[in-house]
Amino acid sequence: MSHLCPACHSENARDATVCAHCAAALPPPQPPSSPQRMSLLEQAMAKPEAMPFAKPAAAPTAPSMASPVPPPPAAPVPSPEATPVAAASPTPPPAPVAPPPPAPAKPAFSMPPLPPQPRPRRRSRAPWVLAIVMMLGLIAAVGYEALQANGISLSSLLSSLRSPAP
Repeated sequence: MSHLCPACHSENARDATVCAHCAAALPPPQPPSSPQRMSLLEQAMAKPEAMPFAKPAAAPTAPSMASPVPPPPAAPVPSPEATPVAAASPTPPPAPVAPPPPAPAKPAFSMPPLPPQPRPRRRSRAPWVLAIVMMLGLIAAVGYEALQANGISLSSLLSSLRSPAP
């Protein structure tokens, strides 16, 4: 949306404050007549209290060049003759101030104990036992075939193992 300059009647941006063509001051833009024509963003921007994290716009703080602020008046300084001289009276010296008690020692930082961890699950030994038994069976089968290939029977082998060697 745009609005027209009252001086030269040229179109300017909606948020412009001066005319881009003649630099004349532009009046503030008028809100649309009906809320149906405003987009959701424009409606939210029109209501700053609806935006929870928006900061209210601050007024410009730059000093005006037209009216400088005069400095505050200085306070009158009394002359030394006008101040009465106090009689020299012995004043006791101020009492020594006791040092503040030491702060209680803070314990060193320590982490809270960890929650108990579940014991790791013990793995079963069954697969290993099965593998060993199968290997022994394979070795026995291979050995038996080797004995059969050489013509040695299992019973003759066992009888030779029982008899003492000559």
